[in-house]
Amino acid sequence: MVNIGICDDDKCTVAELERLIYDIATEKRLKVEVETYYDGSSIENDIVKGVKFDLVFLDIEMKQNGITTAKRIRELKNDFLIIYISNYEKYFRELFEVGAFRFLDKPIDKIKFTQYFIEAIDTINEEDSYLLYKYNRQINKVKLKNVIYFESNRRKVLIHKIDGTVLEYYGKLNDLESYLKKSEIKFMRTHQSFLVNCEYIIGWKYTNLILEGQIYIPISEDQQKRIQIQYGEYIRKDILKII
Repeated sequence: MVNIGICDDDKCTVAELERLIYDIATEKRLKVEVETYYDGSSIENDIVKGVKFDLVFLDIEMKQNGITTAKRIRELKNDFLIIYISNYEKYFRELFEVGAFRFLDKPIDKIKFTQYFIEAIDTINEEDSYLLYKYNRQINKVKLKNVIYFESNRRKVLIHKIDGTVLEYYGKLNDLESYLKKSEIKFMRTHQSFLVNCEYIIGWKYTNLILEGQIYIPISEDQQKRIQIQYGEYIRKDILKII
């Protein structure tokens, strides 16, 4: 499911974009969900409340313009793609500051819209494998590529991210391990309490894997050979450095 937001004070434009999105989704057999807004503060308030988007279409010229909205949203660390839609070209420089994915002029060119929309969907699917989890009665989403390792702690799974933050939810590491087998991002079980992102492994010392940031993760003694083989297959031509 791709979650999409449309924010434009022109109701006709909103309706046109929504129709185009659903037409393309039907043709390409994509699962999408669209939320519509008519001012920047409304979409910002929803995001503050926890609404998640993968892609947002933002008009620039609104009461609270799209760039102001994007800057405030980015401060919340929401990293969805943004496609700007407007008649105005004077904001090009500012668009780079908020990570605009594409820029579309009005009136909407259907061919160009289709091209940019498909490119956005491809980018979302290629770059971001997500883990959805429930905590405090809220559905949350974390990018697997940003997870350095998972840890089982009593009845909780702790999600250790590369930026040092730790998220958590109630669950079992065995269930998570089974779920991650279908992910393109490779995780490896080193111990009954740890599931490691192979991308962040930098070395091996005795009975520990060393991850970026000099994080030591224990390896079960009976799993060492299996882990060496699995990681060797992962890196293929590279060789795991034994310290």
